[in-house]
Amino acid sequence: MKYDLTRLDEIIAPVWEGNKVVEETVLFLGKDEKKQLLFKADEIVSVKSFDLTREFTEGKDYRLVDGCLELCEDTEIPYLTEEKYYYGENVTDFLVTKVNGEWRNTLWGGDKIKKYQLAVTYTHSDAWQGFVPADESLRFKKILDKLERGENATVFFYGDSITVGANASSLDKHEPFMPTWSELVTLALAKKYSYTVHFIYTDFGNGSRLSREDISYGDRGVITMINTAVGGWRVTDGIDNFEVHCELFLRKYGCDLLFLGYGMNDKKNTPELEHELVSKLVHMFLELVEPDIMLIATMLPNPDANEKWNLNQKYFEAEFLSIAEELRAEGHSAAVTPMTSMSASVLERKLFRDWTGNNVNHPNDFMIRIYAAVVLKTLIG
Repeated sequence: MKYDLTRLDEIIAPVWEGNKVVEETVLFLGKDEKKQLLFKADEIVSVKSFDLTREFTEGKDYRLVDGCLELCEDTEIPYLTEEKYYYGENVTDFLVTKVNGEWRNTLWGGDKIKKYQLAVTYTHSDAWQGFVPADESLRFKKILDKLERGENATVFFYGDSITVGANASSLDKHEPFMPTWSELVTLALAKKYSYTVHFIYTDFGNGSRLSREDISYGDRGVITMINTAVGGWRVTDGIDNFEVHCELFLRKYGCDLLFLGYGMNDKKNTPELEHELVSKLVHMFLELVEPDIMLIATMLPNPDANEKWNLNQKYFEAEFLSIAEELRAEGHSAAVTPMTSMSASVLERKLFRDWTGNNVNHPNDFMIRIYAAVVLKTLIG
């Protein structure tokens, strides 16, 4: 199954602009919970199941009260109870979160969480008060000028499970088959410059396996997309496996734009060590190719989780920004996609379970779209 890519512009539209939000996700924990959205909703356009296959009825299933979403008494909308969320049969100590000052085993997993999430489309009048990413397009003049000229280009993605696209509905093989954020970014570039995207199939265990047919937005050139990220990897894994996962591809296809996304699994690293290791990995690429470089500062994990999942990730964005400065001082083109800051801003308005793909450390389709929007704002403005 394929996602309806005629909606590409709509689904990657920045949430910090405009007065309409499309398919923002929420999860009700208890029938009486009042769900705050990113904005104070003026009008609900639709409320659908996460897979977008079922639409619910205002006044029968839900109501809008003071800009928030509430469930009606006889609602058919699925919701979780605290008993199931903290004490249910699928709860294990894989995820432990703090509730009311006590640590509790907590429900996790895409198949357990996403089926209770809703996709809400609504309009609003209030403006975005959160973090806004900067336009760093001048840092990427080399790749953008190449695309302007209609020359073929290669984009390369390397990182952890978020870079793989874990818990995107396309990878989890269910409706609505949302592409990964790396695919959305590449497709947006192809559409902007009237290119065709050619996906290189990679078959690494627990890794990205791009197997899409070419997708064409025009015949001005070809963007070759390669993603050799692997779920669960730390930056040390990226270094140790560089020859097989990177060097072989780089020598064959080259690299004009590198996306490097580590950090979520490096939680035990000190900021200084993360800086050292990421810088080392970047320079391994630079020994073979001279790409424009985008460092992806990871989103935050579940803020209520214990140190098994939530530790030093919040400190790495500053280190990535410092690395980018060092690279620019060396004459390279580099910038940072600040997903740590963006996810922190989203957490000021929404609970983690509203926008996670597994309730631990993955984005769901909605947050994947925000990933793509922030990357594109940083990359092309």
